Amino acid sequence: MIKPENDAALAFEKFFDTIRTLRGENGCPWDKKQTPHTLKTDLFEEVCEVISAIQEGNNQHVREELGDVLLCTVMMAYIFQQDGIFSVAETLEAVTEKLIRRHPHVFPQSESAEIFGNKADTPEKVLEQWEKIKQSVEGRRKKHLLDEVDKSLPPLLRAFKLQKKAAKQGFDWEDSHGPREKILEELQEVDSAAAQNTHLEEECGDLIFAVVNYCRKLGINPETALIAANEKFAHRFAYIEDTLEEKGKSLKDSNLEEMDKLWDEAKKKEAAKSQPLY
Repeated sequence: MIKPENDAALAFEKFFDTIRTLRGENGCPWDKKQTPHTLKTDLFEEVCEVISAIQEGNNQHVREELGDVLLCTVMMAYIFQQDGIFSVAETLEAVTEKLIRRHPHVFPQSESAEIFGNKADTPEKVLEQWEKIKQSVEGRRKKHLLDEVDKSLPPLLRAFKLQKKAAKQGFDWEDSHGPREKILEELQEVDSAAAQNTHLEEECGDLIFAVVNYCRKLGINPETALIAANEKFAHRFAYIEDTLEEKGKSLKDSNLEEMDKLWDEAKKKEAAKSQPLY
């Protein structure tokens, strides 16, 4: 049974006390040694694991991984508090204030309400208003539009965000036909670069960028699509290993032809599982 909503505050208090104990004088040597720099990789990995769990549809796993993300973020904030830079409370207050400021259509007390009112009545209008508030109220305007996309993002995600931001300004194809043709064009350029052994990395990057754009026009997030593809590849390759092991063989004892047949077997088994029972 899901606990009552008001239990969240009590649960967070217990959670925060646990982190303070771990970081305290008699706490854990590993936890006491951590810094925001040592935890940043853990945070990124935990976020990826949340995405993977959601992709799997495993709700218990999602709950666990969301907890790990909270652990990383709250511990980071507490470390800054211990260093006297800002507190956990200030972190929560800042994000709450930002939510209110960027949702004047929900919170009439928002400082943005006088400018934007409550006119954002569709998801699209909310996103458009969100960007305007960032620029006009919060003063986050950059010299160039795409400077707003963080350079520290994973390359695939950054490509997706760069394209989305440019598209909002009208720099976009009308439909998916344009980016599909661009993929074919970039593929030819990769082939040409490979034949001449020059600019190959650059052309491969252009090809990947074009594929991301095609995914975007089809309404697909390339990050989540690639996560699913990675898992599918790993699952099918595991089937190859397991089947060979049952035959008393290893990967080194096999060859491409045999492994390719086992790969097709794995695909057929996946397809059979996805078929309705009636």
